[in-house]
Amino acid sequence: MAASVSCFYHPQHLVREHRYGAKSAGVACTACERRITGDGYRCRKCDFNIHHACLALPVSASVDEHREHALTLSSLAASGTCNTCKVTSQAGCYLYRCAPCGFNVHPRCMPPPSQQQQQEEAGTAWEQTVQVGKGILQFGFFVLRATDDMTTGGLASPVIDVMEGLFGLYDSTRTVRRRNGQSAA
Repeated sequence: MAASVSCFYHPQHLVREHRYGAKSAGVACTACERRITGDGYRCRKCDFNIHHACLALPVSASVDEHREHALTLSSLAASGTCNTCKVTSQAGCYLYRCAPCGFNVHPRCMPPPSQQQQQEEAGTAWEQTVQVGKGILQFGFFVLRATDDMTTGGLASPVIDVMEGLFGLYDSTRTVRRRNGQSAA
């Protein structure tokens, strides 16, 4: 029997472990807006879906770009743009936000927790490359698409999706490099 858990994102119902396969192709994670493949969590009562890694995101975090206040993981009431990658998310999606300043960061654009901790403890520089958008590799009749490598809360997890590539549902890529909390396209 699959485990049921309560979560910050969906307090009204328990969510259960779920294996996302061909029948659930195209199901998006409520937290990061990316398609879920493999294991995740789902609420059957209201069709809530979330990645395993997104379920474990910390509720608050900090980044060098915005030292004035801590950022809180929040559901957007209206669309909002990430200050790091400049990609807009729709209402209902989650971003780390500073409500007083209007500063937003996607969970996937945050430095991985190990890099955050090392930087804070040692005062050393860290560097992260976030792939924004989607890339295509084409081999004869097969097209493989790898989504951004930071789709699940800063944990590298490329996703291969043959069907989307075959039907041409993809867009271009753009890389955002972050060093010492600064971003540059």
